[in-house]
Amino acid sequence: MSLVGCDTLIATSSATADGSTIFAKNSDRHPEECQHLRLYAAQDWGPDAAVRCQYLSIPQPAHTLRVLGSQPFWLWGFDLMTFLRDHGADPDPGGPATWGPTLCMHPGIGQTAASMVVHLRRQGFTAWCSLVTPCVSVFLPFCIDAAVPAALARGAATFSADSPWWRIKRLLDFAAADWGRWFPRIRALWDAWEHPLLLEEVAYQSAGCEERNAWVDANVSKLLREVHELERELGVGSSVAPAVPVGQAC
Repeated sequence: MSLVGCDTLIATSSATADGSTIFAKNSDRHPEECQHLRLYAAQDWGPDAAVRCQYLSIPQPAHTLRVLGSQPFWLWGFDLMTFLRDHGADPDPGGPATWGPTLCMHPGIGQTAASMVVHLRRQGFTAWCSLVTPCVSVFLPFCIDAAVPAALARGAATFSADSPWWRIKRLLDFAAADWGRWFPRIRALWDAWEHPLLLEEVAYQSAGCEERNAWVDANVSKLLREVHELERELGVGSSVAPAVPVGQAC
């Protein structure tokens, strides 16, 4: 019997240089289970309001906070960086088909469908989110007071070209056929962008809502462009130029 479960990591304030807390999770799901990144606004509720969970309804509290999370397309609720990309101490260069269970799960019994690393600070938090397996994707920063572009909530049970999740999943499947050739190229592209993003995020911690909103939009637009260019370079699918997502007001 094989045991499969999600991976959850936490670094408490005593283990981080700045005294903050960092929470991270891989959502290990069915290999073709698309996930949406969603943001729900804070809201007040009446005394008879109920919240529908996956299999039952429970009383709704008088006030709910603004919520950001990663959600399997068919579920009602949420399924909540280097560690999450771990393929073991000495992964076989033959690629995922030759590996056993790893922290970053590849298609087989299940697959990591999305990942999130949340940096908790006294002044707020930043949620770093990636689509599909984090090894072939980039962690993008999101803020609770900045809108999530609608493009990140597209997709269902089968491939659709307007879904960034499915486009990255197609890149993963393509790379898995010749891992030693294509994975280093994909990883190098995302690393070259992700490292500067980590430095940029420090400046945006004190930025206003509109400025953070524009930054999130710009990052998602760049993600779509980079995926498009990777598809062209690798000869994956018949890609069309991506549309630029439009952010919402703060």
